[in-house]
Amino acid sequence: MPPPPNQLLLKENALEEQCLWIISLVLDQRSATWSSAEQKEALLSVLKRDRDVIVMLKTGGGKSMIPIVASMMEHEEAVVVVLPLRSLMTDWERKLIAMKVPFQVYDPTKPLKNTINLIMVSADKARFKTWRQHLAELDAVLPVTRMVFDEAHLPLLSNDFRESMRDMLELRQFPMQMVLLSATVPPSSIPTLKSMFGLTPNAREIRQSINRPELEYILKGPLPSHCIEEEAIQIVMKERRGWSSKDRGLVFVTYLEDGENLAQKASLQPDPNIA
Repeated sequence: MPPPPNQLLLKENALEEQCLWIISLVLDQRSATWSSAEQKEALLSVLKRDRDVIVMLKTGGGKSMIPIVASMMEHEEAVVVVLPLRSLMTDWERKLIAMKVPFQVYDPTKPLKNTINLIMVSADKARFKTWRQHLAELDAVLPVTRMVFDEAHLPLLSNDFRESMRDMLELRQFPMQMVLLSATVPPSSIPTLKSMFGLTPNAREIRQSINRPELEYILKGPLPSHCIEEEAIQIVMKERRGWSSKDRGLVFVTYLEDGENLAQKASLQPDPNIA
């Protein structure tokens, strides 16, 4: 069972203002607004800490702010973020460093520091006996009251061939709130997800519509590997002709270096919208 509700919880209006102040601080903005009503509902629900929460916000919907704000609101309690992919760990580290948010990444050879309350751990290492021991030692001096699992739909897809994705309920080794983050979980998969993670029966579900009318699928036939980069650049250049200053594009790559090289080459291409 999760711990009792946070007895120090501020009134909701004051709590909302403090959350927005923290978001503006980490984003280095003069002021901040909620990405959506669902982001606000999710963060306030998580901070109440009276039940487990499943948060389903679209990509770019501000899911990462949930553990970040929680760790900064509750200095004397630890927040654990479990990441099932190495690329996610790299992305989170880069993001937290840019935001100047203190964090630590679990190293099995070292005990956890009780001076930093935002902890990142890979899903694989979270199954080590050393992790359970180190987390229990930390809990004795810095209570671990919340565990957040990013991309929580992945165990539904990979538990058959990834040992670390099985028996997810074992992650909650003592009373703590479980928070599952995902961009997309079909309603039909929610009961399985709850069972897999051992969520409390009254776990709250917060879902944002995943209808994305601004997205377009461009299907291409198979290409030789040496042609893929140039084809991607041509697609980007064509699409940019119709963009406004607020539009953004995402290109998914296998390795960070591939993305950096692609971004550099694409930026050197002439843009008809840039004088």
